[in-house]
Amino acid sequence: MTKITLKTEAGYEISTHIFEPVSPGKSVVLILPANGTKQTFYSNFARYLKSKSHIVYTLDYGGIGESKMNDLHSFDTSITNWGKYDLEAVLGAIKNNHADKRLVVIAHSMGGQIFGLAPSSLSADKLIFVAVPSGYLNFWTGIDRMKMILTWNFLFSVLPKLYGYMPASKISGLEDLPKSAALEWKKWCLSPNYLFDHIPVEELWYDQIECGLISYSIADDAYAPKQAVDWFTNCYRNCSTVRRHFDPKSLGISTIGHSGFFKKSNSNIFWPMLLNDIEE
Repeated sequence: MTKITLKTEAGYEISTHIFEPVSPGKSVVLILPANGTKQTFYSNFARYLKSKSHIVYTLDYGGIGESKMNDLHSFDTSITNWGKYDLEAVLGAIKNNHADKRLVVIAHSMGGQIFGLAPSSLSADKLIFVAVPSGYLNFWTGIDRMKMILTWNFLFSVLPKLYGYMPASKISGLEDLPKSAALEWKKWCLSPNYLFDHIPVEELWYDQIECGLISYSIADDAYAPKQAVDWFTNCYRNCSTVRRHFDPKSLGISTIGHSGFFKKSNSNIFWPMLLNDIEE
């Protein structure tokens, strides 16, 4: 694995890991992380794809993991910047280094939400989405909706202003988030059309992406209800789309959850399936 640093047009640098086999095949796979998730979470999966002759790129968004160049008290960026600038920097590097390769993007959660903010998203030959929902809170019901109301109207309203960043690691399994990213996420999740209520249409590329898209949802995923995944998948309206929904019981396992596709404990179930998606 090789580590590189890319300068973004937002003015900061991001960390990117490259997994390159000795004899690469025809595809480059870009793995886009969920919000508040380090790229190292996907490293075992990336090594698996490398063993199958695929070049793999991962990244940390600005302020996350190895892209946290400064204390979050002195560094700030937004989720919009992650899409427009962080993803654009990585897509540009892939284009420069592997212009002859097919580009497959595997996006987890937030990664799929912001992919259409990058102008070079049009270069993708195939998209594979895992648990990519709208975050609008009305997609949740019952006690889960009450938790979302508390999360967005209290935790994400008060804590970023109190700390100067979002101390997500203190209350969840997420990494701490830059202040503007946290406040923007809250704003999106309180809006019926999510990010589309806040970003000018001329800065959106979703409608111009025309490749194949496979979109997965999981029955026991508390962070991406099926109907929320349906909604966001439809935002890529000019893609040729296949929707797949999994219940862990049908697979003979107790749980999958929001991140189970990428865990080594589930590698015998999901990794060959994703490999097949990449290669078909």
